[in-house]
Amino acid sequence: MDGVAFRTAVPEDAGEIAQTVDLAFQGYRELAPPDWSPPPVEPEAIRVRLRNPDVWCQVAEVHGRMVGHVALIP
Repeated sequence: MDGVAFRTAVPEDAGEIAQTVDLAFQGYRELAPPDWSPPPVEPEAIRVRLRNPDVWCQVAEVHGRMVGHVALIP
């Protein structure tokens, strides 16, 4: 994939990761029951997880802008 760079996420990425998680949950609304609400996404909780050495998280960037992420949390 031309122009896509991958790197390990750092705690400073938490705010942007939280935004993409929230955006993804919003997409569930058309599939979920009418009374469903997405769980709260808290950047500080993500920041704490990213400091845990057992958490693996990679971000994808294009021209320095985050376009995706993946994480494995035990």
